[in-house]
Amino acid sequence: MAADSVLFNNMAIFIRQDFAPITPYDTGNLLMSRGDVGAMGGGVGYYMFDNNQVAHYGAILNELPTINYKITNQKTGRVYTGTYVNKHYMWVDNGMESKIIPDVCLIFNLQRG
Repeated sequence: MAADSVLFNNMAIFIRQDFAPITPYDTGNLLMSRGDVGAMGGGVGYYMFDNNQVAHYGAILNELPTINYKITNQKTGRVYTGTYVNKHYMWVDNGMESKIIPDVCLIFNLQRG
């Protein structure tokens, strides 16, 4: 059983590291808070978005196809609103399919079922 825990822990650490090149912004808060490895139930797991993060917008970028914004000019008090297409929509899902799962299968000698 201990060997399984070590393997899962190593996989969780690998997944966290493997997410670095696919985060939408490669520096700053989102890169540094892309998830945590820790206890999950009776074993170890990888938490993609948790309460310890400082960049909660990572989940927003993954989930919303369009982003609505509202900005207030501090000097004039004028409010600007708008919407734009989120070019990072589903970045976690797409990254899992195109990079993380193939890499985990290759490194840990697994086959996708």
